[in-house]
Amino acid sequence: MLEKFFLKILVAAIFINLLTVSPVQAEIKTVTGDGEYIMSMKETPEFAQQNAKLYAERVAIEQAGIFISSTSVMENFQLQKDEVITFAAGLLKNINVVKVEMVPLTGNAAGYIKVVVTVEAQVDSADFETALKEWRSRDGNEKSNLVEQNNSQQELIEEQARRIKELEEKLANIQTAQDKQNIQQEMKEIDKDALYIQKIEEGWKLYRNKDFAGALEIFNQAIELKPNDYRGYYGRGTAYNGLKQYEQTISDYNKAIELNPNDDYAYYNRGLTYYFLSQYKAAISDFNRAIELNPNLYQAYNNRGSVYDQLNQYETAISDFNRAIQINPNFVEAYYNRGLAYYNLKQYDAAISDYTCVIEINPHFEEVYNNRGVAYADLEQYEQAISDYNRAIGINPNYAVAYCTRGGTYALSGNFQQAVADATKAIEINPNFATAYQLRGLCYQALGETEKANADFAKARELGYAG
Repeated sequence: MLEKFFLKILVAAIFINLLTVSPVQAEIKTVTGDGEYIMSMKETPEFAQQNAKLYAERVAIEQAGIFISSTSVMENFQLQKDEVITFAAGLLKNINVVKVEMVPLTGNAAGYIKVVVTVEAQVDSADFETALKEWRSRDGNEKSNLVEQNNSQQELIEEQARRIKELEEKLANIQTAQDKQNIQQEMKEIDKDALYIQKIEEGWKLYRNKDFAGALEIFNQAIELKPNDYRGYYGRGTAYNGLKQYEQTISDYNKAIELNPNDDYAYYNRGLTYYFLSQYKAAISDFNRAIELNPNLYQAYNNRGSVYDQLNQYETAISDFNRAIQINPNFVEAYYNRGLAYYNLKQYDAAISDYTCVIEINPHFEEVYNNRGVAYADLEQYEQAISDYNRAIGINPNYAVAYCTRGGTYALSGNFQQAVADATKAIEINPNFATAYQLRGLCYQALGETEKANADFAKARELGYAG
């Protein structure tokens, strides 16, 4: 009975992030960037300078990314190039405009002004450890969203910069009144697009800071400006997802896909939302489509594997995790999830191997030690199991699950007194931990303390234990 009970103890969640950092000697790097904007006669200098500053900041972020990639701390923090740029965007500080040039255009372009803004910012390597831990704390899907929006925003800004350069050339070659009228109309469109870019940028900054309600409000404003552009709906859908308003999330992703049917990340995120709603068939369909559009989208393989895991199709899940690892050998979430699937197939040695891979990358992640301990316990390697639980508890002394699993292992090895102590500690940490009451009741029963056992069984049932 104890063995049957022990195997039912919850050991893990599906989505995690595992990366670690090493201390480095602080170094402050100053980065700069230039941005341009063509100001019409109807615009304010403040508006024009704000847009030029936006482009300049993007250049500075690129420089910051190069600096970050060159530091020794990043050697143990395996990020792809687009992840580094996204990470760098959150590290810029002391952003200042150090130079503004207002260059009146001449000849046929008289009346227009080219605004050139130079920004200066700093990146401090002393901030890396805190920032890397914060990045690590985000789940893989949130990080994917941030990377995707950063790439999309970069493309949007680059396209806008190209249009401004073209406009400057057109202004220099105005021939007729119709030419001037056409340029004025194009200026209106550029101005509107510039404001839209500002709103999208602001919305994602709020999302990065987990201000989902604030991001939602800004994305609403962006959609009002350009109701036929998918980016606003994609951003708002992601903000709704952060607020766990999944029906609204799906509605916005539907609109984003309608406007841009080849957006792999819109399908990917809608699939993830269907997963949260336990609509697994729809989730698989969307992950399939995301993979069709982008065969190297390893996150989609990982999450599709997680859906198959929920459906108890463990072999199929492992196949997807294998593919995710093949595309990105450093994607630890896939190793972790594959370990869970192997465990469910009772392939405990394979599960231990995958958990060990995760621990080698992040030796301070308590849940992985707990999970590996459970696998060792199933192999009746109780000493190794208890050693892993001890490591988990050493990392997080308030980790109630580890006390419970360690107690279960003590019980399996016949040490019921120690098992009672661990179950009691788990209950102290989490008074609503039904499984811990059930474990303690079983141990009291084994010790012949029937009255205490019955009281714990009753409490476990009251808290919803149905095992």
